[in-house]
Amino acid sequence: MRLMYAAPPAAGGIRSHVVELVRHFSRDNEVLVLSPVDSQLEAAVMAGGGFFYGSKTLSQQFFAIRRILRAFKPDLIHLHGYKAELLGRMAALGAGLPLVVTLHNYLSYTGSGPLPIRAFCLLQRLPLSPVNGYITVSQALKEEFLRWNDYPAEKVTVIYNGIRPGPFEKARPLPELQGLGKPLIGATMRLARQKGADILVEAAPFILARYPGAAFLISGRGPMEKELKEKAAAMGLKEKVHFLGYFEDLPGFLASLDIYVQPSRTEGLGITLLEVLSCGTPAVASAVGGIPEIITCGVHGLLVPPGDARELAAAVIRLAEDEKMRQNLGEKGKKRIKEGFLLKDMLEKTAAVYGSLLGEKVRG
Repeated sequence: MRLMYAAPPAAGGIRSHVVELVRHFSRDNEVLVLSPVDSQLEAAVMAGGGFFYGSKTLSQQFFAIRRILRAFKPDLIHLHGYKAELLGRMAALGAGLPLVVTLHNYLSYTGSGPLPIRAFCLLQRLPLSPVNGYITVSQALKEEFLRWNDYPAEKVTVIYNGIRPGPFEKARPLPELQGLGKPLIGATMRLARQKGADILVEAAPFILARYPGAAFLISGRGPMEKELKEKAAAMGLKEKVHFLGYFEDLPGFLASLDIYVQPSRTEGLGITLLEVLSCGTPAVASAVGGIPEIITCGVHGLLVPPGDARELAAAVIRLAEDEKMRQNLGEKGKKRIKEGFLLKDMLEKTAAVYGSLLGEKVRG
């Protein structure tokens, strides 16, 4: 069987998701990934047993899909994200192939107003190649999609992101990070507005008033990086807030933290939060999107309103002051991942979606 994936410029969760699909399904199938030029994604796809085709522009990607349909002759196309969906549906028009779309987030989650969302929904209703089934990474995202689209709910399947907990369960703190401060509070994210790194920076003075020795580690890159560094410096936090760029040893980074913070303004689900819980690191996160489907407040972590630096700081201080709570949340967080967020579950459910559309069992 031949499977074709089309993905947007991807980092973090979406990249990990696509790579895991390639690794799994390439065991018994031919798998090809089409994406904007991305050397890291290309290397991961090739190492995982798949083929990779990179394009520089949207128009190149459109024509690449057309060429690949003729040459590769896939049995099914799996599009990742609403942008890839629109492009793929246009390019696959007339091909008569099953199309699956995974939504990792939605336009409303990126801060777009009602007019752009409605315009996009109108484009989706054009007579393009039809979508045979959607996958959303959380129930909240399914509900958000259906709020804007007249699509049969029974054709939208919720499949939570899944991880391999082993590397995170075995991770040990890194001495070079632990020496930076106590408590050590951190986050890893794309440095974009919806991820809320600015809220963590704004919360830092409230936490430092109670814990002057605290340090804050922010791993990741993105369009707000320069602005965030300038903000921290203007607030007198240059020696306390450390921007690490992409940190290669993610398990070690997460295991080094006393408290993890996910201050997202919006979130489809969040693979990183799953990895945090697998490490046993206590977490404070915004109660947005699919996050409350992972964390029950006070059981697996603490939830706070999005965009509220004072509430975020108060929750961090509460955890810092209560060692027993940190231990309990860490233990129950590990159990939570094993209950419903394992990679094997995500892969099995995805294969079931493919099989339902193709009328046969898909091996992986």
